[in-house]
Amino acid sequence: MPRVGGATPTTEPAGSGRRGGAASRPAGKGREIRYYDGRVVPKDFLALCAPQNTLKLPFWRSESSSIRLSTILPESRPVASGEVVATFQFADLAAREELTQQVNRLTAKRDESLLGLRKNLVDLEAKLEKARLKERAAAIDLGRKSTLSQQKAALLDIEFRLATHERTSLEHKLAAAQDNLRRTAAILDANIRSWNNHFVSFDRTRDRYAVKAPAAGTLFYPTIDKQKRKIIPGDEINSGLHFLSVVTSDRVEIQFFVPEADLGLVRPGGRVRVAFDGRERPGVITGVGFFPQRVGDVQGTFALPNAWEKCFVVRADLEGAATLGTNNLVRVRLRP
Repeated sequence: MPRVGGATPTTEPAGSGRRGGAASRPAGKGREIRYYDGRVVPKDFLALCAPQNTLKLPFWRSESSSIRLSTILPESRPVASGEVVATFQFADLAAREELTQQVNRLTAKRDESLLGLRKNLVDLEAKLEKARLKERAAAIDLGRKSTLSQQKAALLDIEFRLATHERTSLEHKLAAAQDNLRRTAAILDANIRSWNNHFVSFDRTRDRYAVKAPAAGTLFYPTIDKQKRKIIPGDEINSGLHFLSVVTSDRVEIQFFVPEADLGLVRPGGRVRVAFDGRERPGVITGVGFFPQRVGDVQGTFALPNAWEKCFVVRADLEGAATLGTNNLVRVRLRP
């Protein structure tokens, strides 16, 4: 008989002291009583999953498939939409310090580079002003060339043209230096902005480690199959695992797991007996999964010896009122 969820269909009800027995007990006229592992779950809920435990920055890469729970609000507590209900351990705080240091280094380098360019700009402006004064003096001398000899007049003309050329050359150099200053400042500022944007990525990643309620409701802890119990602070679980539910109504149902070989024994409308809280209660099957799933997938762990075997998830409603309790594990048997 295939073993599902760490327990083979057995003859023993919940609380009998025996789990996972391989034998089945005849139940009159040669029929067997089969028990399957199951759990009480809310019908209307929003699943909260463990966040991804990764941080990727140009200078920092941290990645893990598991994550550790730090805090969680008590089960059955009402919560408001947007309220933080659980936090997970964030081990990369040093990345923000490294990012701050890198931005500070880039800012200092930018300031030093621009200071040198501005100093060169001031020197060019001073030289240009001298060249303009020299050109103006040459123009005054050139205005007296009619009273001078032809040779002297020619020399004055040359001096004026040289002064004009020097002034024009310095104007071009000054314009180029100003343009270089603007371009360099833009490039360095863009580089700093790019690194500052990593603060946004860092903060968003860190915020992911605080899980918030997506809607108002009541907290319910599903059983973590790997631990065979509900989650507690300090547990390390796989990222993406459903660890907490926000229940939005009072309706509940039973989910139990039937091996693929026993699929012919279950059908919608079939009667079951659900053993929990020290007694059995009647119920009716409301649905059977369309496709078989691996036991490891539905139980959240592939450490089980039958993790790669197939099973179907079967849903059932209890007759009468039922509430979620701190122990939501049950045993389900098919009624002959």
